[in-house]
Amino acid sequence: MAVLRSANTGTTAADPPIGVVFDLKRFAIHDGPGIRTTVFLKGCPLRCRWCHNPESWREGVEAARLERAVADDGCCRVDRPQIGRVVGADDLLADLERDVLFYDESGGGVTFSGGEPLMQARFLEAMLRRCREHEIHTAIDTTLYADWTMIERIAPWVDLFLADLKHIDPTEHKRYTMVSNDLILRNLERLSQSGSRMFIRMPVVPTVNDSPGHIAAAGRFLSRLEAVERIDLLAYHRMGEEKAGRMAIGKEKFEFHPPSEEDMDRIASQLRDCGLQVKIGG
Repeated sequence: MAVLRSANTGTTAADPPIGVVFDLKRFAIHDGPGIRTTVFLKGCPLRCRWCHNPESWREGVEAARLERAVADDGCCRVDRPQIGRVVGADDLLADLERDVLFYDESGGGVTFSGGEPLMQARFLEAMLRRCREHEIHTAIDTTLYADWTMIERIAPWVDLFLADLKHIDPTEHKRYTMVSNDLILRNLERLSQSGSRMFIRMPVVPTVNDSPGHIAAAGRFLSRLEAVERIDLLAYHRMGEEKAGRMAIGKEKFEFHPPSEEDMDRIASQLRDCGLQVKIGG
């Protein structure tokens, strides 16, 4: 799978920036500090087998498959609702500014998520610059699976990186996400050295990345990154299973079970023993 090197929004440098958004969540409280609006951009280079937003994987606007029984004859009707919409940067900014009072009162702002927001780097940069001009705090929820020059270009406009660490072992990372984590780990190190603010988000998926050995290795790596302020442990949930069916993605990719509270507490304690600040949940 190719590494992200440029945006793919179907525009030229002279065109007004546009992007493809598949969801917008207002009053979000788990995607960075304070009350936030989370903007979900389509497109992702990873294929995480536990993904709860599989509708984000493919770039561009597409149709889902939604089957439902029709009451009068019991037959099955197939609808194809649209996933994603094209939006201009100025129009999206106007939408985001509706909640600026809540951002200001709570220390919140806007989070760009996905998918992988760096798949739409030109549009993302345009939105980050507009938010900075309007004094709106910005965060990016990213895998960091991208060329460093792309990350370096947008970093000055990002107030907080929410960087994912899905697995510390390159082979296991590729097994479950379809890409190695070598580039991701290098970018985490370079981002820490750049002085950017950073939270690490770790999904906890039983049988995949919850073993004491894996947590110890992740803790050793993360404790060396001086810019990391906090680790957020995110318990796997099964929200993606139904979506995977609608998007014609095999449900066998989602055969996992949520971790117990005891497991989450154990992992948090082990990471704290590495000298890290840890929060269960986003």
